[in-house]
Amino acid sequence: MEGPGKLLGYRALHKKIRDVHGLSVPRNLVYTVMQDVNHQGLQNRGGVGKPKRPKRTKAFVSNGPNFTMSLDGHDKMCGYQNSTFPLCIYGAQDAYSARIQFLRIWTTNSDPNIIGCFYFDYLYEERVTCACSCVCDDYNMSSRVVCYNAKSSVD
Repeated sequence: MEGPGKLLGYRALHKKIRDVHGLSVPRNLVYTVMQDVNHQGLQNRGGVGKPKRPKRTKAFVSNGPNFTMSLDGHDKMCGYQNSTFPLCIYGAQDAYSARIQFLRIWTTNSDPNIIGCFYFDYLYEERVTCACSCVCDDYNMSSRVVCYNAKSSVD
């Protein structure tokens, strides 16, 4: 294929055939013809259902139990503006054993002081005295405060 349409994918070419030329052609027929005419071009664009670049696989490694904690909150039960049914759930999971360490229900889960208290209560109840590192994948304020408190509690 030569000219300005040589870089079009099969969906864009199908739309161009339909809009510019006024022809009603099934999209799978456009793909089949493109595969016959410009097979290398389709492979360069990634094909159908194939990613253009390979997925990165990163190994997640934890040094042991109570070393890495994943903390997250669930506020779907709170309703609109926390007034209809104000029950928010906050929990922590051990990344090594995948064991749920605690689940707490409160009227809010967005106050970092309350979440820090949940975490310190867990540390006190379980007698965890070693330094714990936390995974903060969403970087919200509550997770940052808990990570800071967990690291500074050993000092």
